Amino acid sequence: MSLYRKLLKEATVLKRAKKFNEACLKLQEAYSHCEGEYWTIGEKLRLPAYLELAGRPSEALEAYYKLLGEYRNIR
Repeated sequence: MSLYRKLLKEATVLKRAKKFNEACLKLQEAYSHCEGEYWTIGEKLRLPAYLELAGRPSEALEAYYKLLGEYRNIR
């Protein structure tokens, strides 16, 4: 299993334990290791969703806009 996948699983475990801020940090770490990996948009949408759960709505919105900007030109 790649480091990216391992970190995604760890983030999910943290989210289930309601450690939302730690899960957000783990996702950010995972994203830094996704080069060359196949990932889904659902995996990228986890961070904004986890930020919402952590009570950080402005950061969640910023993360959504960042994703929109990254994928706007892919058509």
